[in-house]
Amino acid sequence: MELNVDLIERTILPTGAFADEIKPKYLAIKHGKSIPTSWEHSFLNPRNRIDSLDPVKAPKWRIDGCCSLGTQFYTVPIFILGLAPMRIDTFIPELSTIAPEIREVLQADTAFHRQDARVSWLGISRYILRTLELWTSSIPDFKTFYTSLPFGSRILFENISTDIRQVRIRVVQTYALERKLLSLAQLKSLWGLPENSFPPTLDISEVQFIRQMHDSVSLVSVPGPGFERDLVILKSLTSFPRWLYHELRVLLNMPPHPNIIGRPLYLITKICQFGSKRAVLGFTTRYHSGGSLQDAVPLLRAQGKLELAMQFKWALQLTSALIHVRENAQTFYSDLRMENLVLSQPGNDLVMVDFEQRGVWAQFPAPEISYLDAIYSLANSTVIPVRAQEKYKQLTKRYMGDIVPALSESYHNPEQGYCAPWIAMAREEQEAGMAYMLARVLWCIFEGLSCPEQPVWCSYEWEADLEFMEFRRSPVGVMRLIDECTKGRKELEDRFPAARKGNRFVLMQGRWRSGVLDEDYVGEGTVNEVRDEAMRWWKKELSDAEEFLEKREKGELNGRWKEYLKRPKLKDILVCLERLRSQHCT
Repeated sequence: MELNVDLIERTILPTGAFADEIKPKYLAIKHGKSIPTSWEHSFLNPRNRIDSLDPVKAPKWRIDGCCSLGTQFYTVPIFILGLAPMRIDTFIPELSTIAPEIREVLQADTAFHRQDARVSWLGISRYILRTLELWTSSIPDFKTFYTSLPFGSRILFENISTDIRQVRIRVVQTYALERKLLSLAQLKSLWGLPENSFPPTLDISEVQFIRQMHDSVSLVSVPGPGFERDLVILKSLTSFPRWLYHELRVLLNMPPHPNIIGRPLYLITKICQFGSKRAVLGFTTRYHSGGSLQDAVPLLRAQGKLELAMQFKWALQLTSALIHVRENAQTFYSDLRMENLVLSQPGNDLVMVDFEQRGVWAQFPAPEISYLDAIYSLANSTVIPVRAQEKYKQLTKRYMGDIVPALSESYHNPEQGYCAPWIAMAREEQEAGMAYMLARVLWCIFEGLSCPEQPVWCSYEWEADLEFMEFRRSPVGVMRLIDECTKGRKELEDRFPAARKGNRFVLMQGRWRSGVLDEDYVGEGTVNEVRDEAMRWWKKELSDAEEFLEKREKGELNGRWKEYLKRPKLKDILVCLERLRSQHCT
């Protein structure tokens, strides 16, 4: 089965339970038996082939990565000196709408799950760059045109053609985004924090773009002492600013901790083109050049440099940081994954980043969190039948009540943020959920891997060669601790029945063998077969969710439903790790 946007809603997300009632968003151009065409239109005709995918000599543009399932590319006009981080990305049509022959030549399906700088190696990136070169030359005084666009504007490819001269390009100017941004005075009024709580402001024109590292993270430089410039991280969003402002408030209220990203250094502002409002569009934090654990840990393992002393140090630092978030900041950390843990230089110490409190991907958090998340996401879905949506709206109201804020594109300062499943959990349950996520990261650290499972929509430079809860390198004591911290987990045979293999979505007819999808255990599966297996799994998952939530409401949790409350407390985990370190690192 091909990877595409419809795949996500019809299999990967809880909406997959209603896959047979969801209409595809896009009319996909199918693989399969070719339809006879005339020589004039055939892809065998050299005239209909893509002219060239060779790298451009003396290029004017660069691609730093992509997101949105291979349709949004971080394109940078490198010929504009002193470029401000205006976050103007390039968008292409949904991949399934592109002719299969073109998609194959452009390696576009790989861009669906490859998000980092490696995407620049693909044919689709070279195609985009060559097209942008041609487009740029057609606009007089392109620099003035580009730099006058609103923050977060979009360069939109309306079609993909073998002839780049036939690509229709338009620019979407995002005035709507600027209207949603708030001024510093508005944020101060909402939060009521002391004046000295806020860092100084810096106009975006004083910030120079270096590299796009993630959808919301840019490496930039700001004025430093004398004539020097300091490298810092800019956090900004081009979608909904509510997550940005919530994270900013969390960080401004966060007591200092050596293993948690420090307070913002600057608030980055810009005068909006309508109304002349000076809006806060981002903030800067310290740049930690050691990279993320997601990349560093598997690389160190491959080099034979991943030592137990180092692993225990990171495990203890992370656990200490989580205790601080819970006890001193009086909040929760719902975004715990390897990419949100970076390393400081010098020192090689772990630093926790990303406090948007969005949560993690479907099926990745603790089961009890996943149950609430599934119910809540279906209540807010626009693709499932109305009768089903109404059912889950009632369940959301019943089990989450009024404590969960209504979804809104604008920011309204909700006390606990927007992550409904975590907000709906009692403090004891939040700690149990954090212990579960901590255990998954500990498994990655001690096994030397980048991720507990291989997500469908994201691939890593160093893909995992084990499945979560299979052990090869962890000390026995660590294995037992991870087992205790993940009580109530799904076992291998109960997990989702399909997985990504390369650029395809395939059925797992048996199970992972030593963490690798073996050909004997994997079936390609037709679209309907994959959809039906996913639908069956999601229906069972939703049934379990309703049973769990009903028992939880009545105080009748027992047996397997109560296992999650038996996970150790974070302080107990810290004590256990300290004891294990003394045993293994003397």
